[in-house]
Amino acid sequence: MKIKFLAIIASFFILSLAITSCLDSDNNYELGSDDTITAFGIDKIYGVSYKFTIDQIKGEIYNQDSVPYGSDTIINKILVTTMSANTPWILTGDTIFNPNDSVDFKQTMVYEDGRITVKPLEFEVHAENGETKKTYKIWVNRHQVDPDSLVWGTTSYTNSFSGGQVSSTQRTKMVSLGSNVLMFASDGANLQIYKGPSTNNWESISYTGLPNTGLNIESTLVFKDALYTTDGQTTYRSEDGATWTSVPSQFPSEKFSSPVSIETFITVFTDKNNKEADKTIAGIIEDEHGRSFATATLNESGNLIWERGQIVPKPLNGSPGFPAGKLSATKSFTTLTGGQQAMLIGTPSDDATATTPWFSEDGTDWAPLETTEKYSLPKWKEPTILYYGNTLYAFGGAYGSDSENDFSTIYTSINGMVWTKIERGFLFPNDEGVSKFKGRKGYAITLDKDNYIWMGWGKGDSYSDEVWRGKLNRVTFDKQ
Repeated sequence: MKIKFLAIIASFFILSLAITSCLDSDNNYELGSDDTITAFGIDKIYGVSYKFTIDQIKGEIYNQDSVPYGSDTIINKILVTTMSANTPWILTGDTIFNPNDSVDFKQTMVYEDGRITVKPLEFEVHAENGETKKTYKIWVNRHQVDPDSLVWGTTSYTNSFSGGQVSSTQRTKMVSLGSNVLMFASDGANLQIYKGPSTNNWESISYTGLPNTGLNIESTLVFKDALYTTDGQTTYRSEDGATWTSVPSQFPSEKFSSPVSIETFITVFTDKNNKEADKTIAGIIEDEHGRSFATATLNESGNLIWERGQIVPKPLNGSPGFPAGKLSATKSFTTLTGGQQAMLIGTPSDDATATTPWFSEDGTDWAPLETTEKYSLPKWKEPTILYYGNTLYAFGGAYGSDSENDFSTIYTSINGMVWTKIERGFLFPNDEGVSKFKGRKGYAITLDKDNYIWMGWGKGDSYSDEVWRGKLNRVTFDKQ
């Protein structure tokens, strides 16, 4: 028996003598059998008190609101300020708990490889009668990563997209449909569609009803829980990426002149009254009047009914023209003033000095958000804009020798006009401060229903094709 138990044995012995002495009198005494902790608390952390939950059935005590990231050096030596029980006999290990001694709660949560393991401390409560006892598992929940950080992980392929068929020179598009992420890749003559991941494998889909050539796969989007894409003349729809059918488009003659071609789909606008419901597809069409913005709604027969918008603007008096290169757009979101708005950026013209964001409230008209040079975006090749966590983010590949902005930096904005470079937290995965995406080409990106950011990269001269997944402060829990 360990020597630390001697104090406990002596205490129980003295108590027994006192009880025996009392029993010689005419009064009968019954010692309590209460072995519960009724209140628990620790010292303040950064001036804040955290409430602890006591689950008497499971014998667990923990804080539902996690203590801040970076508080490890506080909770590794902290006082238990509240420990209410109807008995003085509370043991930690083989020692009586002393409220004047600090406790190390840091090791009650261990964070490794993006996973948290809970390893509680055990407190054993002995009732005064010396017979009943109860064990409590106590731990302190704390944020394991910076709540503003972007945590990345790679999901490499077993077959590298069926033998590395996706290259950095192909046109690619990623979309999220239900619980699946789909990757489209085309070299102009052949089209591949991949679905995944499942145990880090991506399935090559054998599809029907979709032409191999002529598709503008970069315009592929999800509308009303189905995939839509176009080859300029025909719109195609699929619920799974495998079986595709054509969707009739109607262009009212009083607003359009035949023939009409669909240049691209841009994004989806949701219903202002039901912000979860898709309402219209925004795109660009072309007829004898030129290129125009347009929106399409789906009628009961499954036809797309198009509405003409404004003429696509060209550069005028120093104002930027609408991007002619690859477009990246957000789905419409609710602004700070309560309205609906979508934003996009695209490959700038050769004479441009910056990447200019554009916005629209309904898809029929888009306008540039010009700003001062100090708060503008760099000039990027194939830029991306995301609306993520109620914040706008933008990034892209660099022109020429501008290595600093070659998938090395991410910019953020709350209104699309004032952009600032992110210095910490929300960053690309890096190796000793150098972005792992730097120098890569040929990528696609999407957000899934669980708010993961997916980035797929085609195979290049010095890197393999692979997919990365990131999420703001992603953690999972295991309890031991």
